[in-house]
Amino acid sequence: MLEASKMYLSFSQPCNHRSGEASPLFHLRRGGVLEIKQISAAVPNCGISSMHNKVMIALEVDWGADKGNLTTKSASSFDGHSAFFDEASNFMQFAGPEEMPGNATIKAIVKEKGMKNDEKDSWFSRMGQGLAAGVMLVEEAAMGRKGLGVPRAHTEEVALASLLGSKVDAEGFVEVQLRITKLATGPLSALGYGKAADSGDCVKFRLRWLNFENMKKTWTGSEKLWKGRGTATHHFNCKNDKTAVYEPLGARELLRIERCEEILNTWAQYYGDDPLYDDTGDSRPPIQKVRAIHGVNIPTEVAYALRVHTIRLKESKILTRLILDDQATLKDSTEFSVQGGVVHATPNGLSGDGVVPLSSLDRCRQWAKAGLFECELSYLPGVEHRAILADQHFHQTIKDAVVVRDGLACMDGPARSFSIAGTFSAWKPRKMTWNGFHFVYVVSIGQTGWESFQILEGGSWERVLYPDMKDANPSLPHSILGPDNKNAGKDWTIGKNRGKLLEGTIRFGSAFKVKLEISGGTPASVTWDPFTQVQVLHAKGVWQVDLGGGKWLDFPSEGSARVNSALELGHSFLDLKIEEQNYKLDLLNMLQENVSTKKQRRIRQI
Repeated sequence: MLEASKMYLSFSQPCNHRSGEASPLFHLRRGGVLEIKQISAAVPNCGISSMHNKVMIALEVDWGADKGNLTTKSASSFDGHSAFFDEASNFMQFAGPEEMPGNATIKAIVKEKGMKNDEKDSWFSRMGQGLAAGVMLVEEAAMGRKGLGVPRAHTEEVALASLLGSKVDAEGFVEVQLRITKLATGPLSALGYGKAADSGDCVKFRLRWLNFENMKKTWTGSEKLWKGRGTATHHFNCKNDKTAVYEPLGARELLRIERCEEILNTWAQYYGDDPLYDDTGDSRPPIQKVRAIHGVNIPTEVAYALRVHTIRLKESKILTRLILDDQATLKDSTEFSVQGGVVHATPNGLSGDGVVPLSSLDRCRQWAKAGLFECELSYLPGVEHRAILADQHFHQTIKDAVVVRDGLACMDGPARSFSIAGTFSAWKPRKMTWNGFHFVYVVSIGQTGWESFQILEGGSWERVLYPDMKDANPSLPHSILGPDNKNAGKDWTIGKNRGKLLEGTIRFGSAFKVKLEISGGTPASVTWDPFTQVQVLHAKGVWQVDLGGGKWLDFPSEGSARVNSALELGHSFLDLKIEEQNYKLDLLNMLQENVSTKKQRRIRQI
């Protein structure tokens, strides 16, 4: 049971939590926040039509370079004189700059929503009031305040610095009272041309300003937002603020900011408090050999840029103090892109399986490099996290890993040789390899989603093996004709199935191993199986070329390094220069071809 627990925790820790990762997942744009609570208003002389209508307060903060507008929910109680607003549903936060600007101001607007009128005015008067209210609603929306209620009165713009100089309570809040100075008497009132309000009407609330450093301490209880071992690998700019700075933010710290205490407690109960758990991701499972298989090259979220949210927070166990930063851009990155604050890997680099990022999927690579166990890794290009269980390449990889073949392989092979030519090679012959059972060659599927081929004995177009039909495949009964030169228009095709058993869509970049079976010296069948490239992670990383006669020659160290790097990036083909000679490496078929002489040799990794 102990061994099983260790295995589960070691395999699950890389993707369940990122606190031990070498780089942070979240990045927060530095900024301050203005918090407002306990809102109330005395409005007996503000022109409210009826105590039965809804009363709201809109607050507008002007930072100088930017503005923020928020409106309360309707007053929880209103008697025609005083309006009180439920604190649980009307806690406001305004995102601001990192430090308070000296010219920042705040303004309050009293709004009314409803058609009731206690004055019993004439029908014509009420119609005129309704038209004027409609115009004012349009004006409000145009000024960014949204059309939530008709403005009835407002205060002057008051400097925030003067308000924050008052006595603060234990939580750092100050009590503020803004006097209502203007009544809204018509459409032009939004521009400030209303008549003076009667004395005594006001809006009250409690106010707190937190610069970035104080915000970190107040929201997380710490001066550090990132407590991981490494530094950020993604660096951001802001479209509308060239001076903006982004700071790494840990997952636990993010959960504390959003008050996700239940999630943190669950994490502690099942992971953090477990003595077997190691959130660095360094602990390996207690086994000696691992066969790892996962999808790659699906757009996968790898990081996030966040900013403080301007929002009226509602009563909830989870807050939304932060929001994805749609103004974030990446600095000098070709392998990643960011949109709406979400960073994805691009086609220029290797990415994860659409759910789990590559850094977590490839954790076994670090374990193997450290010599902790033997590990073989296979990438499945284009296979999504959930869809992998239905993927034929995944099934074949499992089969190849666990099934022991019956019978003895004939390693010497037939005296004859065969080559394959098709759409994937521009119909140039490529030599097939004897694997002890069949002549084989791995075909990589191109962007068309299919590949056709024929087989040449001795590499000659005068001795071609071909089916007796067009687009033949193993699920369609057919005969093998040849070897001769009457092969026009009759090919085997991977990805075009005319039979009832359809293969489905063939993904670009997937591979199939074509097998020619020889029985009694005669070609007996042509079949193919899904193929996945295997990276031997516990190998020394040295590559060799076959010189013949059982002799193998090491690649230069820089050549081996380039091949290993190509495998890590999921590449199947590589151009390589060794001692002034140019070679093309086929890592699917483990072949090296001299570009000048066209001579092919086998390669291997040790």
